[in-house]
Amino acid sequence: DGADALQLIGDLCDGDEAVDDGIRQTIIRFAGGNPYYIELLLSDWRRHQAHSLVGAESVGDGTAVTWKPPENLRAAFAREYAGLSDDAQHVLQVLAAAGRALPGAEVRPLLGGGTRQVDRASLELRGRGGVRVERGGLAFKNELHRADGE
Repeated sequence: DGADALQLIGDLCDGDEAVDDGIRQTIIRFAGGNPYYIELLLSDWRRHQAHSLVGAESVGDGTAVTWKPPENLRAAFAREYAGLSDDAQHVLQVLAAAGRALPGAEVRPLLGGGTRQVDRASLELRGRGGVRVERGGLAFKNELHRADGE
């Protein structure tokens, strides 16, 4: 949601980096709740400022207004994660927010569940192929899976 997206933008920004509210709101609108797109749009803005997609939007460039994430990418991830249990969906959300591998001991308190609950959800996710075990923790196989894992 908007609050989570604002938090992510804040987390991705250095303390010295100034991203005005208009840019933040445009990033959130363009990203449509997808953290991967938030990262891409913020990176694009950092590199290109007024010539980025969100910068162009602020000056009324029609190209920026028509941009949206590819529907086929959204559909592929929707199919990938369709039918997951609530616990598995919550693990995905925790991993997406963390942006790093998390051991079960760190995931359990965030879900308010026990070892079995997290283990079942982890096995379910590994069976779908979007996550892997990395350094003793559960992690997304790549950034695209992490971004659409929520």
